[in-house]
Amino acid sequence: MLKCSIVSTLRHHRLLLLCMVFLMTCAAFSANIAVFQFNGTRQEALILGENAADFTAEVYAPFSAALQKQTQTVLENNDSLTAVYCVTGGDALRAYFRGGEAFSAGASPQNAGEILIGGESKAEGYEIGDTLTRNGKVFTVCGVRPSASYDEVLPEALPENTQITELHFCRDYILSARAAARFAAELEQAFPGAHVTSPENSSLLTGLLYEIRTGVWIAGIAACNLLFIFCYILKQKKSVFAVFYLCGARRVQLAGLACAELLSYAALGGVLGGAAFWILLYPRQSSAAGFLWQGLCLSLAVCLVMSLLVALPALWRTFAANPLTEVDEDG
Repeated sequence: MLKCSIVSTLRHHRLLLLCMVFLMTCAAFSANIAVFQFNGTRQEALILGENAADFTAEVYAPFSAALQKQTQTVLENNDSLTAVYCVTGGDALRAYFRGGEAFSAGASPQNAGEILIGGESKAEGYEIGDTLTRNGKVFTVCGVRPSASYDEVLPEALPENTQITELHFCRDYILSARAAARFAAELEQAFPGAHVTSPENSSLLTGLLYEIRTGVWIAGIAACNLLFIFCYILKQKKSVFAVFYLCGARRVQLAGLACAELLSYAALGGVLGGAAFWILLYPRQSSAAGFLWQGLCLSLAVCLVMSLLVALPALWRTFAANPLTEVDEDG
């Protein structure tokens, strides 16, 4: 029956069908633009160093072998972490378990007796090869990073019982809200009692809604037009439904037939909208290639929601509010 219904629509209502697919394509296209723009904005925020992918565990505990082992366990379970470091009281000294920022001269610490100094220590007159004391321990300067206000050492160089205030876990990409919540839960389990701050919070939803405001308007206008077009097509196809009814089809089957036909057009519009974005605008986006699947799923979801919003009132008006006997009489 679905094939016969689609063939009937293509034969007698070709222009209306093209309008429906075009409206769904436009809605999916605009939704892709909005979400990819949002992802691009967050990626740019990460590049600009706004800690968009920085998870913080506030531990407020003395540095110990147990704390170091807990951190190493998190590192072993998450290879995608690009930088992991702990911050001592006052943020004057940091110990990097992995990664580190770029330095201008010298090298990063290679053993427990070396230190990479920041701008404040540089201003005090220290140079590469000099010795200085931090937290009661003597270090040799191995490099200089003038842009930072802190000094950097290896974790094993920290004296026992050094007060640790925060542990930072950084990535070079932004996690989804679900993945961020999962990693934050892992940190809370690894460091009992620590307060974990995740970059994926309510600002994610706020930013997303702000970016898709234009897409919502377009989708709303498209949904209203789809409702009128779909209702008109159903009204014009009463004779087709009457034939199916006389052949033994039930009211629910006819409603499901009309809904399935609409969903097939929605799927076509979603695929076309995602493909149009990928061909025309994707090369200009800064988002990762993995977001292509997200865009396709988003396109299909937008068209599906629009179809349901359109189908329910239209199907009710055709098959529930009006008796099928009236359909038969019109046929």
